[in-house]
Amino acid sequence: MPFMTFTNLLRGVDLPSVFFALLCVFLIVCCLVQAAIFIACLPISRLLKILILLFALPVKGYFVAGITMGISEMMMQGVGSMMSRSSFWEGFFTISGVVLAAALLLYFLSVALVTPPSANRAPPVRIYMTAFWLISGLISIVWVAKQKEPRLILPWAIISIVLFSLSLVVTVSNSDTLSLRVQRTIPERLPRRAIAFLFYNGAAGGLVWTALIFAATFAVLWKTLLSGTSVSVMDKEDFDAIMYTSAAAIFYVFDYALVGLFLHRKLLPRRSPRFAGIFAVIVPAAWAVIPVLIFFFLNRLSTRDLEHIQLGNIFNIFVVGVNAQKEEHLIFAAGWLCVMLLLNLSWFIKRLKSFQPLRRTKASTATMDAPPIIPAAVS
Repeated sequence: MPFMTFTNLLRGVDLPSVFFALLCVFLIVCCLVQAAIFIACLPISRLLKILILLFALPVKGYFVAGITMGISEMMMQGVGSMMSRSSFWEGFFTISGVVLAAALLLYFLSVALVTPPSANRAPPVRIYMTAFWLISGLISIVWVAKQKEPRLILPWAIISIVLFSLSLVVTVSNSDTLSLRVQRTIPERLPRRAIAFLFYNGAAGGLVWTALIFAATFAVLWKTLLSGTSVSVMDKEDFDAIMYTSAAAIFYVFDYALVGLFLHRKLLPRRSPRFAGIFAVIVPAAWAVIPVLIFFFLNRLSTRDLEHIQLGNIFNIFVVGVNAQKEEHLIFAAGWLCVMLLLNLSWFIKRLKSFQPLRRTKASTATMDAPPIIPAAVS
């Protein structure tokens, strides 16, 4: 960094611009290192890690190239002159906060991955994700109010839906049985126990936690966009398209998660709970690939055929352009969700009743408090 500062200063670049560029590069390096640590902590084979690495290298290249071009453009325009504007610092702190929050999320996930399974690994990650979701949402609302543009809420909503959809796959992969170490920390009082149920280990509490986040995200998105829409037909169509797409995507994500839980209990009940997450990923992938294969063997594989409605395919929501088709997706996903909720209702009630603090019986307490029995000496 001193070498880069000295060489750029000799080229005639002012010090504020040099320090700003070095700060951006330093943040990028920290994020990439944390991403590498997260990949190294994943409980997968080396072959899968190599495949992830091969996929991540091009993404990293495009990411670094885009950031480098952006910094170079800003330095050519003169970063020092931009620093006097309040809009520059608002944008800088917003983007930097998002990047640092993502790196911190990878840190919490890495710690959770290397923590023993008997420990309560879920609370730090879920609490941080909730705080990140809430703070970023408030920042987005502030930007909406300042710019008077309701569509600025869309990046926050999209990132929230994608992030918590991925977390749902991890949530359903949690074990249903809590260790004694975790049961000892469950609160006795019902209000505190209800809150702990959302953040402790277990798929049932994670499903409720994710559902509450999704419901709040959708409510904020609906209220924000509705407050800025006009009476024109085009704005009404755009609003309906966004609402139908968001709601159908959320329902489909829960459908796949509940299908994964159901298949794991019925097919592989004695195997690792990770198979529930695997099923939750395989089902949407297979549902999306099968129509493509059918069209391929029928020699009808074209963009026009793929744009036809494919109920049950979450990716098809973003392809169809007619709101009536998006509404059909929403109705189908809602009906599927009702069926899966009924099939998993008994499991959820059982998990809810079993979420109780560990209570020691009087017999075990008396045994622990009694002095040891010394056998009499044999004469």
